[in-house]
Amino acid sequence: MVAVRFWFLIATSLFVSHVTIANDEQALTALFKDFDQVQTDFDQTIADSYGRILETSSGFLTISKPSARWEVIQPYPQIIVLNDKDLQIYDPDLEQVTERDLSDGWEEVPLALLLGSGTEIGEHFHISQEVHEGFDEFLLMPKAVDALFESIKILVQEGHISQLSIRDQGEQETVILFRNYSSDVVLESEVFELDLPPDTDVIRG
Repeated sequence: MVAVRFWFLIATSLFVSHVTIANDEQALTALFKDFDQVQTDFDQTIADSYGRILETSSGFLTISKPSARWEVIQPYPQIIVLNDKDLQIYDPDLEQVTERDLSDGWEEVPLALLLGSGTEIGEHFHISQEVHEGFDEFLLMPKAVDALFESIKILVQEGHISQLSIRDQGEQETVILFRNYSSDVVLESEVFELDLPPDTDVIRG
């Protein structure tokens, strides 16, 4: 079974210009604010500290704030629904759904960052931005010493997020490539509701 990770483009230029911390945070806040009513396919790769591929998966992501649906199609089906602070992880093969309240520790789930307004990002992360030819790169370093991950890197092309890279404390790296990006789509609320079979086991944690 594919591990539950939300953490949920190739740099072709060595030219980098640095901007102030305030501008870095403002630019990231604006990016998150615009990341709404979005649908995109994704390809996800998880590698160990030596760069060896541990897992690959693909599916699609749908966001209509404050909700998101992360659905893995290959290699094993899995649906993750995040409604504000409520997280559900449904594994059809296991016939179970895991539910969790993220009221405390939402910042531990990188996908939750995409649902925020961005105004609270500076409270939890040190933010830096590098402007390259053809793309921008944001690096987020958690301020908490006990954070579950070491860093988050966000690449932006043509005004939208094209890649998300998350390195955890064990130096595993999850890289998510977004493709077939669509914005300003009309989304029904049912998209963010799980239609579970009656015999599904519910695990609350």
